[in-house]
Amino acid sequence: MRALSLGAVVAIGVGALLLAGLAGSAGTSTSADPAHRSADIHLGDQTQPPAAPQAAGIDPKVLQTYAGRYRLDGSRDVLDVIGETLIVTGEDGRLFIESKQGKSEMLPESELTFRIPQYRTTVAFVRDGRGRVNQMILNLMGLRELSAARIE
Repeated sequence: MRALSLGAVVAIGVGALLLAGLAGSAGTSTSADPAHRSADIHLGDQTQPPAAPQAAGIDPKVLQTYAGRYRLDGSRDVLDVIGETLIVTGEDGRLFIESKQGKSEMLPESELTFRIPQYRTTVAFVRDGRGRVNQMILNLMGLRELSAARIE
């Protein structure tokens, strides 16, 4: 039998611990809070958000139809944090949103729906009867929905 190096033993041990931790927490969280359940499942890598779905192949021309300025309709407490105007830009085949909190990439879930992982927010673009994007709906952590009308 061949002896394993200390590095190999550590790597095997860490791999086994990660597998055991993920298997033990996936779907078996005792926390009633969805945020804690999510944290239980994703403890293996807290520095990287989940990979974007394959919808990333959205035509850059379609992404540009979302670019513009949007006026957020919300209560004063929300507007004080996020700001009244949101700016959406398309850059190098990627979509970004800018608010008082800074600029964040929006990762595609479908052609009309995107997510902002660091804020646990989804953004759904709405088209009018002529197919023009005239609004976006923000779902903040599954707790609150806000609409933002396109102004430019």
